[in-house]
Amino acid sequence: LIPDEPFRRAVMLADGLEQAIAVQACLVAKVLEKAVALAAKDPDQQHSYRIGIVGFGRIGRHILSELHTRGRFRGNQIYIATRRADDLQQLVSEHKCALMTWDVAKVAGLCHLLILSVPISQVEAVASEVRASL
Repeated sequence: LIPDEPFRRAVMLADGLEQAIAVQACLVAKVLEKAVALAAKDPDQQHSYRIGIVGFGRIGRHILSELHTRGRFRGNQIYIATRRADDLQQLVSEHKCALMTWDVAKVAGLCHLLILSVPISQVEAVASEVRASL
C-alpha cells in the first residue's frame, strides 16, 4: 500500500495508530487526485468524477477529511456507504458529501472510483455485494 520510501518512513515513525492512518489517508487522496487527473483529460471534467468510500470508520473518515482538505473534490462528488451510522442525514451535512447510505451497491453504481475502507475480513463480502453494480 505504501509505494515510496518517504511515506513508508512516515508510517514507521508515526506516533501511534491514528497518525499512521492519517498518513495512509493522505496517500490515498494523492493517488485519487492523480487517477482522476489522468482519467479526465479536461480539468473541468475532474469536478464531475464521483468518488465512493465504502466504510466510514477511522480510515474512511480520514480519507474523507483528506479529500476535503486537499480541496480537489467537492462534497457533491463524494458518496459514502456505511453500516454504522445511526443518523445518515446528519452525517451528510456534517461531512459535506453528496450521499451517505447503507446501500453499498448503490454507491458503487453511482461512482467512477470506489475505495473499500473495510476490515480485511469484510472485503470479500463487500466485493460480492458491489460486483453487479460495477
